Amino acid sequence: MQPIPRLTARIILVDAEDRLLLLQGYGSGERQHRLEWTTPGGRVGEGESLTQTASRELREETGLLVPPADLGPVVAVSSGTWRRDGTTVLGIDTFFYARFYARMGETTVKTSGRDEFEQSLIVAHHWWSIPELRCSNERVFPSGLAGLVAQLIGGNIPATPVALSSPW
Repeated sequence: MQPIPRLTARIILVDAEDRLLLLQGYGSGERQHRLEWTTPGGRVGEGESLTQTASRELREETGLLVPPADLGPVVAVSSGTWRRDGTTVLGIDTFFYARFYARMGETTVKTSGRDEFEQSLIVAHHWWSIPELRCSNERVFPSGLAGLVAQLIGGNIPATPVALSSPW
């Protein structure tokens, strides 16, 4: 039986202080009982573009607004399979890069836009500096994110999306 594809759009969101926003929550499939940090994002809805999904998910999960037209390029992808309820799923993640230049206080994450499912999964958020992220013993997905974000902050935008290690 072929895996069921699950397309997601995610945002590597960096603020004016060069910090990366990550959300802490429970993983998917076999990782559903482990806490991990990941970028805002989620499943592509029917009729939605990847940019529309990334923008919508960011707004729902964090209350922060980056319109689809303001998203940067696709800078990374990751994919892998996992099992959920006896079904094999092929997760395909697309990562956009966006700089978030906000006035003081506007980087405050708001949880009121989360649906019940997101409320049950997402337990924390944090704006991470690159040194903090590199030194952390926390579980961060996908692996290789700190190195990629350091390159992006330095102005090195890849010509083609980088393949990050699958979190699955």
